[in-house]
Amino acid sequence: MIDKQELSDESGYYGGPHGFPPALRLMPGLFDHFYRVTWDLLSVPKKTRKGRKGNCAMVVASCNRREGASTIALNIASAFSSSSMKSVVLIDGNLRNPVLHEYFGCDREYGLSELVMEEISLKAGVVEVRPERFYFIPAGRKVQNPILLFETPEFIRLLDELRDIHDLIIFDSAPLTQYPETPILASHVDGVVMVVEAEGTRWEVASAAKHNLETANANIFGAILNKREYYIPRAVYNLL
Repeated sequence: MIDKQELSDESGYYGGPHGFPPALRLMPGLFDHFYRVTWDLLSVPKKTRKGRKGNCAMVVASCNRREGASTIALNIASAFSSSSMKSVVLIDGNLRNPVLHEYFGCDREYGLSELVMEEISLKAGVVEVRPERFYFIPAGRKVQNPILLFETPEFIRLLDELRDIHDLIIFDSAPLTQYPETPILASHVDGVVMVVEAEGTRWEVASAAKHNLETANANIFGAILNKREYYIPRAVYNLL
């Protein structure tokens, strides 16, 4: 269980109890914004979704590594579970370089890979973060070719099973322009939220990432501009 009462530093970010990468921190000051994002997504007409029950599944993806997709995915999931009575499951779909298990202080040995291969039960592969509200599935062991995993009927069955249980499914994923499996994963869910690093992601790269998603027939929900610098106090921006 994560103790949210313990602050990690003076920036107002919460920290996990076991130690975690500096990039993976909760941003409570932005929770209202993150919750608004998920509320807008859940308001999408159910008939346009791919799930049997209409519960929403999405991917959070950046163009390149270290642009903050894992942090954004974590914060969207945490904000949603904190601000609603609905259930969310956060899944580390980055089978090459997963990091979310470090934040939660758990092992990545059993997770998504084993669930798709039907080597473990769903109960054995899920970590309960907040009872009945917030769940986490680690990446599992490294697989030789993740793209094959996401193209299996077993993955589709697992996704359908998760839709039956949870109101919102969020996949963290590998970078869009570096690995081919993320567009494939995105094609099986309802949409993608792209994470773009302010003054870091070149427009040509973002355009190529968008093209990769469109080629895979993935639906792009929108983009989040991350790591924006405030050159005047943030309080002044809030008044504008």
